[in-house]
Amino acid sequence: MCQGFEVADGDAILRLVAACESFDVPEVGDESISDYTLIGELAHYMVGIAGGPGGQGRIAPVLAEAEALLISGDPEEIELVTIGLLEDVQNIASHVDVAATPAIFEPWLSDASREAWDTLDSLWAAVEADVRVRSGARVMDLRTYESVQNEGLRRTVQRTFRRMGAGVMVGIADVLCVEADQGGGLHLSKVRYEDSG
Repeated sequence: MCQGFEVADGDAILRLVAACESFDVPEVGDESISDYTLIGELAHYMVGIAGGPGGQGRIAPVLAEAEALLISGDPEEIELVTIGLLEDVQNIASHVDVAATPAIFEPWLSDASREAWDTLDSLWAAVEADVRVRSGARVMDLRTYESVQNEGLRRTVQRTFRRMGAGVMVGIADVLCVEADQGGGLHLSKVRYEDSG
């Protein structure tokens, strides 16, 4: 259980990790682990246990903490929950070679997390439509995804690509292109991308 971590009020990543008592923080040696890498590992863990015995009960506290952060968090905390946790869970669970589907998580979503979840679903559906109409664009497909043998690379693909209808794989680059065409969006307008100089 979250060994080596002290949870302080206001530290969103630690609050989310601590809410999942059975999650073991991955060891990275002397290197530090970024919030988004850690939240991605938590999302993989949640998808892995959600469909198993007692899994939904173990993910419920994480989703309750995510709800609290969406309601009272600062912009960076809201971004971490929305783009880091919820979007990663949706993307990972969209793949057929994982233990859960996105639908398993939906009963555990409260108002703010349901709104963020639905906003993400709508965004990715719009991106899928855009990808389908782009002429001559190479699209990642299931055959390419299934050829990935390296487990680390497969986990990265699961977090950054979503399996859509008809075997189309839509990636974060597609999302960014659509958002740029629309003049901004969930990923392009966040605090961490603002010019600090």
